[in-house]
Amino acid sequence: MNTSNGVHYGSSSIVDTPRWLLNISLELAILELVVHLMSMLITIFNFIMVFNSGLLHTNLKWVLLAQSVSSFMSELCRFSVMVVQVPSGDIFTRPPYANVLGSLYVFSNTYRIFLAYVLLAERTLATILFRDYEQYDKVWANISWLAITLSLSFVVLITQDSSAHDYNRFTLPSIIGLFVLQIAAIVLLLHNYRRNKTRYNKHFWTLKERFQLSENIRTLKQLRPTFVFYTLNVLFIYGIKFLFIFGLVVNDVPTKIAFMFQTLLLAIVNIGIEWTVITQHPMIKRKAVQWIKKLANFRINRVTDLQSLPREMPKNLFGNQLIINRQKPDDYFKMLEKSWH
Repeated sequence: MNTSNGVHYGSSSIVDTPRWLLNISLELAILELVVHLMSMLITIFNFIMVFNSGLLHTNLKWVLLAQSVSSFMSELCRFSVMVVQVPSGDIFTRPPYANVLGSLYVFSNTYRIFLAYVLLAERTLATILFRDYEQYDKVWANISWLAITLSLSFVVLITQDSSAHDYNRFTLPSIIGLFVLQIAAIVLLLHNYRRNKTRYNKHFWTLKERFQLSENIRTLKQLRPTFVFYTLNVLFIYGIKFLFIFGLVVNDVPTKIAFMFQTLLLAIVNIGIEWTVITQHPMIKRKAVQWIKKLANFRINRVTDLQSLPREMPKNLFGNQLIINRQKPDDYFKMLEKSWH
């Protein structure tokens, strides 16, 4: 294998790939390929569970479905590149369509960050408008936030630097501001949880209002691990910039390893986000378990091949075998005569 080929990585980086890096990166790439495939399967399963659920509020369902779609798109983009690179033995030999899929990958990850704030806004509205929130399920409202977040993600895609090598004086303040915003989102989530719980315990409400408050409490409690994964998502996406801003990475060897770990960790975060949606909601979890049991029992309960069934031979009145292989006709009639006497 020729390891002296120039490799384009980022906006202006052309480097030689040493042998040891190819070996390490190839092992990481194989692991990444498996994790991306697992993530896509779990995302599809979660999408089906949420789509078929009739217990979730319409607004919350829209957000969770959009979350699954963005997660699947990011995993599919990365998987499509890796499935070509891994068999080649050099994961730094980028296929022709890698740039397009790379842009879609960045777009999907950026969109998922915006979805975290949409999810928080939806739960905040459910907290404020708990008396009649079930009426706020307009399709145009969901299409509006969907269009806004898609537009913002596209703007970020076309305006941001193309590589972690590139940064300017606005990069560090932007990352710090994003981390502060994420911490504020977690604080607001906990505040909404305590507010709903306090309302539920201190006042007398109608049956409808009490039901909505209990739903808010249960849903916010279920979303806490999801927001932890959202925070990790932000950390893994933008944390790599710190390696360059503070001069911790000065050449391309650790850069490539860092990017490999980044995409691998983001895939694990995607699994965590999708998995917590399934496991933290009791009804979705119950339905998911039922589906898994049906799939597990499908092979057991299917019709068995007739050729594999044991053959039941006819027996006489005494329980002995009526027809014996290689039995002579005279012996057979003697046995019948014995049975009648």
